[in-house]
Amino acid sequence: MSVDEVGIKIGGRYELIQDVASGGMATVWRAAVHGAAGFTRVVALKRIREDLRGLPHIVDMFVEEARVGAALRHPNVVQVHDFGVDENGDHYLVTEWVQGIHLGDYAQSYEVRGEKAPFEIVTAMAIGVLRALSAAHTRMEVGKPAPILHRDVTPQNILLDENGVVKLADFGLARAMDRDRMTSPDIVKGKLSYMAPELTRGGLPTARSDLFSLGVVMWETIAGQRLFDGLSDAEVYQMLQAPKVPMLSMKRPDIPLSLAMQIHRALETDPAKRFQSAQEMLTELLKDQRRLPEPVDAPDISQSVREAIRRLRASKTPEAARLANEAAKNAVPKALAVPAFSNSPASRPDVSRQAAPSAKSKTPGAARVSSKGGARGSAPPPPLPGSGSSERSQSVPPRPNKK
Repeated sequence: MSVDEVGIKIGGRYELIQDVASGGMATVWRAAVHGAAGFTRVVALKRIREDLRGLPHIVDMFVEEARVGAALRHPNVVQVHDFGVDENGDHYLVTEWVQGIHLGDYAQSYEVRGEKAPFEIVTAMAIGVLRALSAAHTRMEVGKPAPILHRDVTPQNILLDENGVVKLADFGLARAMDRDRMTSPDIVKGKLSYMAPELTRGGLPTARSDLFSLGVVMWETIAGQRLFDGLSDAEVYQMLQAPKVPMLSMKRPDIPLSLAMQIHRALETDPAKRFQSAQEMLTELLKDQRRLPEPVDAPDISQSVREAIRRLRASKTPEAARLANEAAKNAVPKALAVPAFSNSPASRPDVSRQAAPSAKSKTPGAARVSSKGGARGSAPPPPLPGSGSSERSQSVPPRPNKK
């Protein structure tokens, strides 16, 4: 078994530059491939953790991740460049390097200031994820349907490039429907609080399971808090048996009610009541986006991501710590939580109305699209390492630990 360290070359080609993250199954490195005339290209190189490389079922999952990733070619999916075995028989997976942060860090950049993420930007990011999911769910192979389910749509797997491109990463838990179901007793297939209720009851994953996960991601990012947050996995598991979702419009009165209803539809307990496809949900979110006074496009996402990076870097200052403490003091106790969303027609708000933002609101989401993330023309931050995998570093830049 080989020992990975800075400076060595994997497969005779990929020079390891920086260990950026280590997760439950693998370690991600920032690496460089060198060519003629000084050519250098930065890539993300993923390796099974050294203590797991001798386990056949872990290797099988890693091989499946490479196979599934290589089968998806889409602008909103992190692309697989290479897969191989080094001279010691250890596997490695090479993907594109995404220069930026993941959605969890983006949300955290607002939390450290006691603010909420702008819903316009979050919706645009979700649209990018839905395009990736639609491509995976409708994949064809030799003229026949060969859909791929992600099964791990979480904030850490939604990468935000500094240029404004949204990428869905890490199909390591994906299930290719043309293969037998892969299971592992040692690894939870999906982060529990983002799993669809039917999966906790032993049901098979479907495209609608991925949409539920995305609904949780959107609800949390816009609301600025966790949706299914228990003291233990057992408590979260119990919550998911009969999910109770607080009305998002109560948490964020500034968002259009139609957008809130789309998110709640994705969060329906009964899969039959959710969007039936990623394309259907994408179509509805695009309609909501077109109702905005100004369109949200890649430059707006880019600007917002760059400013989020600056906020994360600034969060190390004493002033940032003071703001975080004030935000914690002003948080609403659980005992005062708003009523949960009900599926009863009588309880549904009139989606024909659009909530107007309050002129006095101090949250970023309350501002119109002209202030999507900040002032235009601001100088970009220094380069920030990114990764083509969700198993990203929590030290570049330093970030608060997440649950």
